[in-house]
Amino acid sequence: MSRLFPTLAGYQRSWLRADAVAGLVTAAVVIPQAMAYATVAKLPVQFGLYTCVVPLAVYAALGGARRLSVTTTSTIALLTGTVLLSASTHRPDAADLATLAVATGLILLLGRLLDLGFLADDISEPVLTGVKAAVGLTIATSQIPRLTGITVPEDGGGFVSEIEALVHATSGVQAATLLLSAATLVTIVLLRRFAPALPAPLLALVAAAAGTTLLDLRGHGVMLVPPTPGGLPPLSPPHWEHLGRLLPTAAAIALFSFVESVAAARALRSPADDPLDENRELLAIGVANTAGGLLSSIPVAGGFSQSSVTARAGARSQLSQVVVAAVAVVIVTWLTGLPGRIPVPALAILVLFAVSGLMNPAAFVALGRISRTDLAVALVTMLVGLVGGLLAAVGAGIVITLWLLLRELGRPELYAARPADAPGLLLVRLDTYLYTANVRAMAEDLVDAVCAARPAARVVVLGLPAQRDLNATVLDELDRLRRRLAEQDVDLWFADITPAALRVARRASWWRNAEAAGAIWPTTTDAVNAYQHLHPSSPGDDRSTG
Repeated sequence: MSRLFPTLAGYQRSWLRADAVAGLVTAAVVIPQAMAYATVAKLPVQFGLYTCVVPLAVYAALGGARRLSVTTTSTIALLTGTVLLSASTHRPDAADLATLAVATGLILLLGRLLDLGFLADDISEPVLTGVKAAVGLTIATSQIPRLTGITVPEDGGGFVSEIEALVHATSGVQAATLLLSAATLVTIVLLRRFAPALPAPLLALVAAAAGTTLLDLRGHGVMLVPPTPGGLPPLSPPHWEHLGRLLPTAAAIALFSFVESVAAARALRSPADDPLDENRELLAIGVANTAGGLLSSIPVAGGFSQSSVTARAGARSQLSQVVVAAVAVVIVTWLTGLPGRIPVPALAILVLFAVSGLMNPAAFVALGRISRTDLAVALVTMLVGLVGGLLAAVGAGIVITLWLLLRELGRPELYAARPADAPGLLLVRLDTYLYTANVRAMAEDLVDAVCAARPAARVVVLGLPAQRDLNATVLDELDRLRRRLAEQDVDLWFADITPAALRVARRASWWRNAEAAGAIWPTTTDAVNAYQHLHPSSPGDDRSTG
């Protein structure tokens, strides 16, 4: 039970009603949203329905977040549509979709084998803010033809391409399409304002479908979603001939799938829930993508918007998502005519509402108040996404994140102190991990600190509490530092060495010699006591004797 269905551990029968109700409420929001995201991915709406079946059930069995809803997200849908159009000579097909989803799942599973769960914290908030804004603007622009009836070619070229296509549109605005879009928009706004407990997206779609039928808007140019084929998701084995084109995007989707899922799970975790295991999430989301890809699913992730619906509805476990999957099965099996009654403009309005939170000027303002560097990172990432495409933004975000990390680690800060009762002793603590790229900078800073110390130091104690291990480059540089200080008649001692780092250090002959000479101490306090014993501050100091 702890390995399968971990969120059902300790399940109480009294939770069953809450999970059932939460599942139905979530289905009313998530299923229409998934259908809308399928259009963002340039796929028929049934692929959005398929995304609500297998991935949800798989995550419910393996995942550890009680209220996480795993379908597709705006970022992943846009990445999917862009790469599938570029890989195909016509509209995206199921084989390329299966290849992309399975490759995404396998990359996530590889991450689990390599214990890469910690990567969830390595994408900075400014980068995510910029990418989200680029996603929101690109998707919003792509929906303008569906909202207005303008005819433009679909090439998946990104924001700039969409703008160019709109400028050279081959036909003008259709009044009936525009009016239906406006009516759907007003319906959702009013429902959210005056009846927030009701599923506004579902009710807006129903109203739009009814209005289209009653007013015969199809005869006035309003497009309807094509009917979906009946039956459960078909088996769709990958075709690996396009893997080379799809693999970079699969890696980007895997990254965002994991980061979005963990972020949503953490945000919605209650104090009573078990701690989130990032490596378990890698496994669960990886299997969900792999299994879903084999059954015609768009790549998936745990999204905050759909998961927050689940949380607000009172879900107690992943059983609520099993209910969502069951509702999706009913639709794809017995109610296949329903999607074919939905007008395209109404579905486009759902997309706009789904991505509206991504375009958040307040987030940029907040970053600017805290740090101009963070604001610049967010703006650069957004501009790269708008001009070069979302995959370029993902790459730029990763490069910027690594650059910021290396810049932060590259100049470690030393904390120096002179004990009043130990003249001639300089205590230096380094709370940063030493590695190849920053050890030389640390050595230079320490030499400068010794030269600036007045009165001159006899002994420097370097505390390394953050050093989990050591490598040959770091050990060589520490030895070089020891010898440089010795030329100035200053001894270098080491303290607060972790056991793992100490085991490695003892493989170096100079370290063993230093340890034998009394230059290695378990703690800084031990080093201070040893120095006071060797160099008593006054003849009457009790610590100078035996």
